[in-house]
Amino acid sequence: MNKFEEAAENYIKSTKLDRKFYKNGKTKQSEKTFDQTLEAFPDWSEPNNYHGKLLLDQQQFQFPLTKFDRAIQLESVKTRPNVLPIP
Repeated sequence: MNKFEEAAENYIKSTKLDRKFYKNGKTKQSEKTFDQTLEAFPDWSEPNNYHGKLLLDQQQFQFPLTKFDRAIQLESVKTRPNVLPIP
């Protein structure tokens, strides 16, 4: 496993542990982390969604919609695994 995959797994784990992990009073640091994450993982919907939430919490109403729209777009093209057994 390379460092990016490890970082991605750690990110997912942290959001599962605490969905509000970015609301720790360190807004600038959180924004920088989201920028770095989005640069490293541009095709992941989760960082876009949570960055949008952070911006919305800061009442920056003009920016979150772009993040949410991107997250929706990325989710809509994901291939879903077939959970039904093959007959």
